[in-house]
Amino acid sequence: MIETINVFSVELSVSLILIFTGAIVYAFKNKPNPYVGVRIGYTYLSEEAWKKANTFAGIFLMLSGFALLLLSAILPLIVYLAVFLSLLLSLVVLSYTIAKKVYEIEDIKVPVTNYRVESVNYKPYLILQLISIFIYIIFVTVVWDKLPSTIAVHFSIGGKPDIYTNRFYGILATLVIMLVVPALTFFSSKEPLFVNCHRNLGFLTLIQWFVVFTMALVLLYNIHFVSVETIVAVCIGFVAFTVVWTFWLWKNRS
Repeated sequence: MIETINVFSVELSVSLILIFTGAIVYAFKNKPNPYVGVRIGYTYLSEEAWKKANTFAGIFLMLSGFALLLLSAILPLIVYLAVFLSLLLSLVVLSYTIAKKVYEIEDIKVPVTNYRVESVNYKPYLILQLISIFIYIIFVTVVWDKLPSTIAVHFSIGGKPDIYTNRFYGILATLVIMLVVPALTFFSSKEPLFVNCHRNLGFLTLIQWFVVFTMALVLLYNIHFVSVETIVAVCIGFVAFTVVWTFWLWKNRS
């Protein structure tokens, strides 16, 4: 299904990053901080919720990394990425659930920090995210016949394609990835403290559109309509924007 000389190196790198990240999160589990750890919802409201959620998250990440390390030898990349994505989603939901239960048991009414909970209408953000997927599907139908049977889906740091897959499986995996942000937004509508401000939902929606736009560029690359330099430039631009946005959020944190 996937033709590449270094798929294993990609899977190995992802597994080791998970293990390292889990160790860092676990090391900072005891004291809330603005930089490392599960920083969503109830972890802002209770130090005990922070500790329990981040203890779980650190252990979960390390065990996930070791499990993926073992599976990397036998799983195709597409299946590996699907498992990886499922584990990350499980981490987010379970960490939030643990923090919520701890907070409810403590029955703490006053936040540990001056953290404000906004009333947010999630529907406009969810609609915009789903529209982006709909546009991508239309785009795929337009270029489908022009795509080769095997398409490039990943590029090395040097800008050369290094992972190829059947176009059907590649696009199917892309659509699954595109459903992550809408799923998180929908979950937030059921759990208001999960992502509780317009700027966070706005940034999630921006990420969604960036993913869609980048994946569309990848398809255009496969029909020789855009260069890989264009894709790299878009990614670098978004990373730069994310750094500036994160710094702005940090400077204006409440």
